Amino acid sequence: MEKEMIEKTLIEAVEETANDKGWANLADVGNYLRSKEVNFGKLSRFLAQYDNLVETYLDTTIDPPIKYVKLKDT
Repeated sequence: MEKEMIEKTLIEAVEETANDKGWANLADVGNYLRSKEVNFGKLSRFLAQYDNLVETYLDTTIDPPIKYVKLKDT
């Protein structure tokens, strides 16, 4: 899958799984990407390649901590 299509699918994944503040659980984003046949290996490393599009946040106030992803403001 070419980079442009992966970027479009990543944006869709975050938009479809995000809460009302724009944050999406990383696991939900990963499941969405897999359902669209995007192969990414380790999701956090995959997202690091698209740091122009997304930012991540680790919620350490809960156990176990949960990582979230949000589209950057453009």
